[in-house]
Amino acid sequence: MDRRCFIAGTALGGAPHTPPRSGSHEREWGHACKGGPTPLSDFDYSGPVMELPLLGNVAGLFDQPLEFDPARCRIVNREEADRAIRAEYRDGWSL
Repeated sequence: MDRRCFIAGTALGGAPHTPPRSGSHEREWGHACKGGPTPLSDFDYSGPVMELPLLGNVAGLFDQPLEFDPARCRIVNREEADRAIRAEYRDGWSL
């Protein structure tokens, strides 16, 4: 599947393009579970895309620029901000 960026219905670097219609993300997921094509809402794509707004939420809590290391998933220049991107789990619960 082509993962190019879509702006105003036009794929960057190409002719106008509309993503394929699936009916619903639930239907896409079901087809993928049965060996079908990778869904448009695939976590390999959507996971990294969601990092940006979530990191923006953390950055809004602090009054200085934050440096993020995506390979380690850490904020390297402010320890309090780095702690804010991780959940603390109760005893007996973990991820």
